[in-house]
Amino acid sequence: MDWQLVTTDDELTALLSDVRDFHDACLLEAQVAFGTFTDDAGRMHEDRDDRATCWLILETPVRVVELRFDDLVACHVRPVGPGFDPTILGAEIAPR
Repeated sequence: MDWQLVTTDDELTALLSDVRDFHDACLLEAQVAFGTFTDDAGRMHEDRDDRATCWLILETPVRVVELRFDDLVACHVRPVGPGFDPTILGAEIAPR
């Protein structure tokens, strides 16, 4: 997979344009890695300065997009159930 690093407003605008601002996008998968682990003695360790990495796979009408967010400090994803509208009503990405 060819990763496209997005670090500027212009690069973000180009990505959003390419995927039609994620209009009618569906969240297929979300994964978070916290950087914690348990050693052989059963002690828990954290090796990433209490930051996480999150991967999201979204399907848009034009293509499937995988997004990776490093140094994540907060994430809230609520699954939908029967009778709920699956529309993504909002999302926020803020620099650390």
